[in-house]
Amino acid sequence: MSYGTKLHIWGDFACFTRPEMKAERVSYDVITPSAARGVLEAIYWKPQIRWVIDSIEVLKPIRFTNIRRNEVGCTMVTPSEEYRETGRQTAKAPKMNQDNVSGILTNLLIKPGQRVEKKDVLAEITETSGKVSPLESNSTGVIAEILKHPGDSLASGDDFFRFIPDIGIDATDSDVRQQRSSLVLRDVAYVIEAHFVLLDPSEPIGKHLDIFNRRARRGQYFHHPYLGTREFPANFELVESERPSSQLPPDQRDNDFGFMLHDISFDQDPGTKRVKDTTPRFYRAKMKQGIITVPPFQQAHS
Repeated sequence: MSYGTKLHIWGDFACFTRPEMKAERVSYDVITPSAARGVLEAIYWKPQIRWVIDSIEVLKPIRFTNIRRNEVGCTMVTPSEEYRETGRQTAKAPKMNQDNVSGILTNLLIKPGQRVEKKDVLAEITETSGKVSPLESNSTGVIAEILKHPGDSLASGDDFFRFIPDIGIDATDSDVRQQRSSLVLRDVAYVIEAHFVLLDPSEPIGKHLDIFNRRARRGQYFHHPYLGTREFPANFELVESERPSSQLPPDQRDNDFGFMLHDISFDQDPGTKRVKDTTPRFYRAKMKQGIITVPPFQQAHS
C-alpha cells in the first residue's frame, strides 16, 4: 500500500550534475528523481519506508548561468575524543582487502616523525601459513609513537601506532583546492508528487505520512535539503490545498530532455549490508504541460 504527498520546493540556484561531464559541472535542465528523493528524505526518512517519485512539475522558466567556485577535493577530519584530550590518536592495525589478517611483524617500514598517507605500506607481517602480507595505512598524519616492533604478534584491530592526524583543510593548499566553472540553473521551483512504500507490513499505515506532513508543515528536517549540491539550499512547503501557480512560458511547457539519471541501483551484501556495486539507471524525461511523469525505477535503463 502506498501513501502520497505533494511538496513545493524552490531556490536561487541548483545544479543537478550530468554524469557524462567530467572536469566541469553542467546541470540537467530540471531536477532529477534521485535529487527529489533526497529532498524528501532530508525532511523524513525511516528504514521502514521507501520514497518513490511520481511526477515533477516545473514552475519557473529554465534558465542557466555560469559561476566559478573553489571546490575542495578532500573531506574534513573530525577530531576524536582521544585527540581532543591528548593531541594524538591511536591507529589500529588495518585490514587487508576488507579481511582481517594476523601474524608476526617482520618488517616495520615506518618511524616516529614520518608522515603517512592512506594506502602507504606501513609494515609486513608473516601469517601462520607463511604468507607475507603488506599492511596499508588507512590514516593520514605524522607518526608520534610506534607501539609494535619486529617480532611482535600483530592482528587487524590491534593498537599499532599513535599519530597526529590532519584536522581541517588548508584552503590555500592548491592540492586540495580547484577552481572550476559550473553551468547551473537559477531561480528554480518545482512541485514534487511522491509516495512512499511500506517495507514493513507490521507498521501502522498512516503514521509515516502523518509524521512527514507535520514535519514539512513546520519546516523541520534532519539535514537542510539542497538542490543538487549542498551550497544550493532548498526552501520547501507542503502543498495541502491550493497548488502553486506555474510561471513556465508556453514555449517551454512541452519538451524532451533526453535521457536523464533516474536513480542509483545499489548491490548490497544481505548479511553485512556493505555496498558491493552501484549501477546508475536512466529514463527518458519528457515534459508535457510543465509536468514530467517519472516511470517506476524498475522500468529505468541501466
